Amino acid sequence: MFADSTTVHAFSRHFTASAVVFDPAAGRVLLIDHKASGLRQFPGGHVDPDETGDEAAIREVREETGVAATVWTPGGFVVPGARRTHPTPFMVAEFPAPPKPHKGEPAHHHIDLLYLATADSTAPITTQPAEVDGAVWLPLDDLTTANVRADVPPVAAAAWQAMTGQAR
Repeated sequence: MFADSTTVHAFSRHFTASAVVFDPAAGRVLLIDHKASGLRQFPGGHVDPDETGDEAAIREVREETGVAATVWTPGGFVVPGARRTHPTPFMVAEFPAPPKPHKGEPAHHHIDLLYLATADSTAPITTQPAEVDGAVWLPLDDLTTANVRADVPPVAAAAWQAMTGQAR
């Protein structure tokens, strides 16, 4: 659930959504240079009120990088009578969120809904300077040598295998 700085406390847990965005034809993954951590990671952010996790992930990719991504989901089952069947996250992980004194936020936790998505790595990248220091498409084989958050290489490898059936 979305929480503003007036409701964030040390025991807060709120939902975020991220996307592992691949260009399958090029074997590349999209990463942002996160302003707060100084590390490369998957694009993502808080889920807004009245927004689903997949909508938030795709919005965050677009806002942070300018890239138009599409959520990837294997197969899919249409539920009779449902207005929409929402894509299932690839995984859900809880991460500690560092304090943000400038927003009056103490350290807390994010429950991240991580989706798989695809996009064209030849499209221009336009970053959101207030949120990220940059964005880059990296070859999957370069993730262990780039300045990335520790979870990125194993999650990208597992996501690639889930999407393509190929190990990295």
